[in-house]
Amino acid sequence: MRAEDLYSDRPARVDWEFADGILFDSEHVRELFHRSFGAPQASAVASESLDPREYFFREHRPSLSIAWAGPLTSEGNPFLLGQIVEMLATRHPSYRISVPVGTADLRALDYLDHALRTRGLSENVVREDVGEGVDRWLEDKDYVLSTGITNASVRTVLVGMAKGLKPVVHDWAGAATVLPGEALFTRADEAVRLIASSRLRSEDYRSYVARRHSEGSERQTIEDLLLLHPLAK
Repeated sequence: MRAEDLYSDRPARVDWEFADGILFDSEHVRELFHRSFGAPQASAVASESLDPREYFFREHRPSLSIAWAGPLTSEGNPFLLGQIVEMLATRHPSYRISVPVGTADLRALDYLDHALRTRGLSENVVREDVGEGVDRWLEDKDYVLSTGITNASVRTVLVGMAKGLKPVVHDWAGAATVLPGEALFTRADEAVRLIASSRLRSEDYRSYVARRHSEGSERQTIEDLLLLHPLAK
């Protein structure tokens, strides 16, 4: 169960007495579920996983090129993105934040366009096609920024880390159980300081993904949960 499932009305339509086990995508989602519906007979957490070897890696250096992980909806928090863009442009007018083209909430898109235009920041944010995949899209960026209020963009962040990009992530509920604490921020000025810092540790970001989000560990978690099911014995 993912956060977007729990935040919807879907769980309320299920009779959980007939569920022998549930797989959650984060410890925070499991805790929220337990508070709302009680604890199932068995549960486990398998966070987003990937194989870093599938993504091109290079050592990154401080730059002005940033990828925004999205999504371009209210969940992606374009209000916070606008604040960060304005602060970065004050430091250096050539900062460029790339926003992936995709499904967008018209309200969020309208707000962001208005905020950037009225602040004279339209040149600092560009929308780019991700048609060839996130791996290729991130190739010329050195930071992956997420301003979201949920874990909706966590996979893009993890792919960026696997490629060596510096993660800069808004501290949504449960973020600390999925991402390194030094990547998290709560205020716009903290995000700007993380980006403006000359400290990039590309190998560490990739190692974190390999250690905490490997496909092997996810597979083992699922197998262990299945073994708890009476029919699997």
